[in-house]
Amino acid sequence: QHNDPRCSCGKRQKAKIVSSRIINGTEAPPEHWPWVVGIYDSTDTLVCGGSLINEEYVVTAEHCF
Repeated sequence: QHNDPRCSCGKRQKAKIVSSRIINGTEAPPEHWPWVVGIYDSTDTLVCGGSLINEEYVVTAEHCF
């Protein structure tokens, strides 16, 4: 369970900044997109993404598994 007061499921904490291109991007802090989840395999390779739907469950695409 995530108890960080900076993060709330489905609620962004900072102003929305969206661009159609990412150039020299940087890692987003957890409070920017707190519902976005990365799913990694046993070799720490990112295999899929998902979205938190509550504090316990993640929704992702069928092809991820």
